[in-house]
Amino acid sequence: MTSSTREQYTVGLICTLYMEMSAAEAIFDERHSRLPKPPSDPNTYTLGRIGLHNVVLACLPAGQMGTTPAATVAAHMSRTFTSIRFFLLIGIGGGIPSVSKEIRLGDVVVGKRVLQYDIGNGKDWEQVKALGPINTPPPILMTAINALRSQYGEQCISFVQNVEHILQRVRSDLICPGLEQDRLFANDTLVQRSLRDPSGPRVYLGNIGCVNGVVEDATLRDHLGKKDKLSCFEMEAAGLSHNHPCVVIRGISDYADKYKSTCRLWKGYASLTAAVYAKELLCMIKLEEVVGVPGVPLSPLSCMVLVNQLFPKASVSLGRLVTNVRSPWQGFCNHPLEIACHDVVTTNQPRMHEILRLCGLSKSYDRLTKLFFSFTGLPFDRLISAPERTYILANSDYYFSKLCSEKDVQTWIGKVLRRRGQHLYMAVGLHTVEVNPTTFTGDSLRSTAGSVLEEKVWAVQYRKVKFTWFRGRSVGNAHLQGYSKWTVVGINGRGDDQDSEEVGVELLDSMSVDDMEDKTLLYSNSENLIVFDS
Repeated sequence: MTSSTREQYTVGLICTLYMEMSAAEAIFDERHSRLPKPPSDPNTYTLGRIGLHNVVLACLPAGQMGTTPAATVAAHMSRTFTSIRFFLLIGIGGGIPSVSKEIRLGDVVVGKRVLQYDIGNGKDWEQVKALGPINTPPPILMTAINALRSQYGEQCISFVQNVEHILQRVRSDLICPGLEQDRLFANDTLVQRSLRDPSGPRVYLGNIGCVNGVVEDATLRDHLGKKDKLSCFEMEAAGLSHNHPCVVIRGISDYADKYKSTCRLWKGYASLTAAVYAKELLCMIKLEEVVGVPGVPLSPLSCMVLVNQLFPKASVSLGRLVTNVRSPWQGFCNHPLEIACHDVVTTNQPRMHEILRLCGLSKSYDRLTKLFFSFTGLPFDRLISAPERTYILANSDYYFSKLCSEKDVQTWIGKVLRRRGQHLYMAVGLHTVEVNPTTFTGDSLRSTAGSVLEEKVWAVQYRKVKFTWFRGRSVGNAHLQGYSKWTVVGINGRGDDQDSEEVGVELLDSMSVDDMEDKTLLYSNSENLIVFDS
């Protein structure tokens, strides 16, 4: 095994199942020794080289699947391996055969676009609609995909040869179960299909549907396949595609119908074909091309608003639409939003300590120190022990679309939009600290005997509601805007909280401190922009 440093790894590979991870490990040209990682990173990594590229491989925790675990794994990976430029999401999916694409088990679908769907709560198939397209793969991956297509087409000769070569040295559960085990049914009748010439798996570029449940319905499959030109279903892509540059590669292990359980033998082979295509793709990309790609953003696509006094956690909720970012308990939409527990990511990272550390050289360091001391009773050197907790809403775009489909929410948004200069925000993160509701015990948070610590909010993260500029301000073309930087606004207690536009401040590479009107810059790097009211 070769020794290395974390900064040498530029490509992230993410799988959902252990079998998918085994297939991904089989395509490594070289394995590397494990490296130390931060204590806050729960991922387990496999390091190695594929072609010319050093890659990091991680799998979702056992028993977990879906967008939120995938997003969490990717976020930890990008923070630990800061040189990662893009991700490959490798694994299995449910195929959607069509007249134009004769998809069979073991074939590979590469996502040119991901569409997200809510199929839960017993919805009839006619009610299922796409929540909107998500980011497409970055140019460096799309050009490599097109280069492979132009060179080989769907019948990628080197891909088939590599599959056959790797099959000679993998364990038995990754081997093709045989073409006689590939059965497609239509109306409970076995579809008679001729043998391919030449034989072997094929690669298709198409739309991928990311769903929040297992699809075992041929009617729904065919409806969405025809309506949105889908090629396969899976469950994790939206978690990465929202915030991370990536491409989704799915080996077809079933046909997303009621016979899905009879196709279990194909999971291993489909995992392998997806992994082999990932290797083909990486081998088309030159090392110097990867180095020139911008790094993965390290921060959430949201802004953080810092308040000057703690307030009860019950006074604000994730997913709430508000007009006043400084007082989210006022002027908000009170429509109840049901959020699945797995869509809330909870961490215990010391955010206050991190902010002070990052802006230690700024002029407002003393001001922040006093503010956090008023929250916790702890000085900077002990602030890392403060009992903090962060709640982040995953799939905020999905929940925003869900809210906008409700009549009373549409009415509320319409009233807000009729007010000149009024803006809308969705609360997507809460930062809390546990404090004694009555008194401190000197310089620490330890309460007196019998007292109970209370969880209170000291910062809220928001995403701003934006509108397609050429369609006007209406509910029908509303969407959540993402930010590439953290924005922290300190409140000076004046009480004039009508203008909240400062939460939209963004420091671009081409922008200087002088460009920030009426703002005092505290600290800025690739992941943080901290400003205060003037």
